[in-house]
Amino acid sequence: MNGPLGRHSDFFNGRDDTRHRVKSLASALGLTVAESSAKALVLWGRIDGVDVECDTELSFDGYHAKVDCRAKLAPNLGMHVQMNARLIHINAETVLDERFDEDLQIEFDLQSLHTDELVNLVEGNVGSTLIKAAHAGFRPQVDDKHVRLSALVGSYSEMKDVVQSAVRCAQLLIDRRRQIPRSRFDQIVIAAWEPAEQAFDATFSEDELTLIARKPYGDVTARVQYIEKRLWRTFFELRLARDLPLTVDLKSASAVSKWRLLFDPDVRTGDEVFDKAVIVRGKPVDQLRTLLDDGLRAAISGLVTQCELVEINEHGVLASVGYAISGTDELKAIVGSLCTLGEALHARGRRQQGAYR
Repeated sequence: MNGPLGRHSDFFNGRDDTRHRVKSLASALGLTVAESSAKALVLWGRIDGVDVECDTELSFDGYHAKVDCRAKLAPNLGMHVQMNARLIHINAETVLDERFDEDLQIEFDLQSLHTDELVNLVEGNVGSTLIKAAHAGFRPQVDDKHVRLSALVGSYSEMKDVVQSAVRCAQLLIDRRRQIPRSRFDQIVIAAWEPAEQAFDATFSEDELTLIARKPYGDVTARVQYIEKRLWRTFFELRLARDLPLTVDLKSASAVSKWRLLFDPDVRTGDEVFDKAVIVRGKPVDQLRTLLDDGLRAAISGLVTQCELVEINEHGVLASVGYAISGTDELKAIVGSLCTLGEALHARGRRQQGAYR
């Protein structure tokens, strides 16, 4: 005998035995395993078409392991879903939403931007499988990108159940999502953004609501993102292929507090309209002023007039507006301005190449 349950038991039997069984499970499931510390192992890989990552942390005595398994939802749900297993069950006086299964509401806190979509997503086999995982003590959590199951396990078979349950939940959610029509909001955005794909020789992902254009001067990205409480923003980013040869911190005036302006004055270019709209900092100052010639100031001003927030540093440009852009012309105008700015920054960076750090 080795430990209270014997050497050949399915149960973990001390640290060395538990570590060995975790590695054996990884091998059986086709996962890669690495030891991140003396008490923790990380498993990752792909099971039945689903990307999986599991963190395991051994208990002090080695007879248990805390398992945190995340199965990736690809493509993501795009429904702004939050499902969390309840730590405290609801009481008898709680008013339930008759659109959802009663058992599902008892086990989970359910939230989504579009409730009708969530009702369709979790009906039938999807909901019953999540309830089963909750009853098994795996504390399921679901968002747009992952299914997460976590549990304290004491045996090889229990840990295997956690991993396989996460994969099964992910498969069901992905399959079910394909059967649900996109929301009216998503359809409007997709219809507006698709024409920009050809206009900028870009790639548009309907699942991510993201447009990416790879250019010689860098990658241009635009994406619609849900923030919270039915608030949306459209974000734009230009990642330069090569950093600028000086330190730059440039922001639209709306992005900088008056207190910071008072105690941290900016570099003035002599262009009154530009200096009022844009706050410039950086060094060397003389090179910065040379960089900000008439053409570059015009390109920056063009973007600043279109976006609420604009930030530029030596790595590229970030910009955003406080709503989801649903007009093709507006999207093309902003992406076009970002491309123009990218070309201008790239050209001036090459001109000052001798000053690269």
